[in-house]
Amino acid sequence: MGAVTRGLYNAIIIYASFLWLLLVVGYYGWCLEDERVGLLNLKASVNHPKGTALSYWGGNIVAANCCRWERVTCENKTNRVIQLDLRYIRLDGGLGEWYMNASLLLPFHQLQILYLNGNELTGFQGLLRLKKLRVLDVRGNGLTTIPVLSALPSLKTRGI
Repeated sequence: MGAVTRGLYNAIIIYASFLWLLLVVGYYGWCLEDERVGLLNLKASVNHPKGTALSYWGGNIVAANCCRWERVTCENKTNRVIQLDLRYIRLDGGLGEWYMNASLLLPFHQLQILYLNGNELTGFQGLLRLKKLRVLDVRGNGLTTIPVLSALPSLKTRGI
């Protein structure tokens, strides 16, 4: 094979690989970096001080796409997180009561459904500012303070 032919062959292989990558990313989508970091921060809070919940979130390049993580649902076109199903995730190891910092949810601008049932949640620090949130379910917790719902203009269903 001549140098020109070899160069053309290599260029075609690189181009085909690039197209394949675009196809895969386009099909599966990738979550936004601020939301991926937000999910990892939420995971750290859920697990404080020594829990192991959500161990399958993050960790390696294959797991970088948070839209493919268990308990996370993203909108197909925008790849924004629209649902978090965090029911009964703090049951391992007696983590005790959990007072959630509401600012951990700020990266999720399109969040519509949030399940936090059965997590020994006692309340929220700060205001829940989720304009798109339609469903908030915190049943099965020991809430000592009820979240202020006026900052949730789209809220239709609440389990408190």
